[in-house]
Amino acid sequence: MAPLMIGLAAITLALILIITTLGSAFIFQRRLVSLAEAKALSAISDGPDIPHSMNLVSEKVEVQDGQTVEVRLCAMWQPPFRLAQNLAFANLNQSICASGLSRLGK
Repeated sequence: MAPLMIGLAAITLALILIITTLGSAFIFQRRLVSLAEAKALSAISDGPDIPHSMNLVSEKVEVQDGQTVEVRLCAMWQPPFRLAQNLAFANLNQSICASGLSRLGK
């Protein structure tokens, strides 16, 4: 009975770690999309620069047809657990990108 419970506990812990890591990456990506959309709205209306606390790797602002502004942001995402940072497959691609579009209405 004890080996069964130890195995079940190990599987449960692994699932909790995986779900937490995936949730963290999803929330980070959604924050990046919100920031890109806010920067696109600010760029199209000549508004102030949007303050943020994200570690941006790249930021690209393009005016496509004179009315549409596309902002593409990339930032480095860190796993929430130090355990995942020691694994080689967890560190292959930690850059998350998002884009936001804004169009000037008539």
